[in-house]
Amino acid sequence: MSVRSAALCRKKIIVTKDVICFLKSQYDEPIHQRGSMDKRDTSEIFRQRLLQLQAQDGLSQSAFATRIGIDRSALSQLLSGREVRLPRAETLVALSAGFNVSTDWLLGLAADPAIATETTDRMEVQPSDGHADPALIQQWHQETLGQKVRSVPSRLPAMLRTADVIAFETAGAPDARERAEALTALQLGHVRQAESDLEMCLSVQRMQEFAVGAGLWRGLSRDQRRAQLTHMADILDELYPSFRLYLYDGLRGFLLPQLLFGYQRAAIFAGDIYLMIRARQTIRDLVHGFDGQVRAATVQAHEVGDFLRKL
Repeated sequence: MSVRSAALCRKKIIVTKDVICFLKSQYDEPIHQRGSMDKRDTSEIFRQRLLQLQAQDGLSQSAFATRIGIDRSALSQLLSGREVRLPRAETLVALSAGFNVSTDWLLGLAADPAIATETTDRMEVQPSDGHADPALIQQWHQETLGQKVRSVPSRLPAMLRTADVIAFETAGAPDARERAEALTALQLGHVRQAESDLEMCLSVQRMQEFAVGAGLWRGLSRDQRRAQLTHMADILDELYPSFRLYLYDGLRGFLLPQLLFGYQRAAIFAGDIYLMIRARQTIRDLVHGFDGQVRAATVQAHEVGDFLRKL
């Protein structure tokens, strides 16, 4: 866990529903529609307020970038104004925490930079080292036992990974491998319980990339990839309909890596932190976006097993 993440996890950051919906909308918007006037306006407002904070702090661009936890080139792009660029969620959180300003103000959703003292739409920061913590996942499952869980994995579904894939993902990090193996066993145990109700979404393109060993999966042998796809297909067939995986077209939509536990809790995975949400209306909005991708899926849950075997 980075020093910045450790500092953030000690402080609760207030993020209003408007900010969460705004960030979500930037990814839900189809690629061919991105770059609208609203987005350009927001990008310019954010740029001006970022410049204001830098001037107020009296730091060089390099020192300012270090303070908010991004590299200098990323800061230069945000400040240049030559392209429509919006901050990542963790950058917003770091700015809000470091300068005691509201995320609404940073994005031009409020004129007053002050952070509200009371709100029911709260986001809390939970540290992560890039791999899910089995104990944390277990706690979330226990707190929402019996409720429908919706999941968008950041890579392959944890409970469906083979030992070879886990070893590949955690190469050079034995502690991470041990946690990944524990998480796979834990989550597979959950989905095999009688009361389990799990829906999951992935893009078709992600599975196609895995099948040919592209991108992240370059270096994983063909036999290992084939064994993984067969393993996934067999478990999905075994556990359907209590475990349903839908594949959507990533050119037409996008979902952030997330876990939605009924309407009680949402966890959005953002690199080295989880953004924890408990606000009911915000979670309903996230559920609505997830369910929209399920309805638009190009490969339905009952078809996924055969689809994976043919890749």
